[in-house]
Amino acid sequence: EGFSESVRAAVLEKKAIVEMPADALEMAWGYPDRKTFELEGAVKKETWIYADGRKQAVLRDGKVAELK
Repeated sequence: EGFSESVRAAVLEKKAIVEMPADALEMAWGYPDRKTFELEGAVKKETWIYADGRKQAVLRDGKVAELK
């Protein structure tokens, strides 16, 4: 609830998409193996690392900005 249709669809398919909120990413991919945190000016940057680094999501201010 409260997510856009594209985010809800991604969660159901266990996929991550750019602009997905952090809580939806956790629903889609589960809790990460590791998280790193940085500040880029006033922007909080988090990198969520899964499967020993084979999957990564970079979040800026709580939303997915990049998938690796």
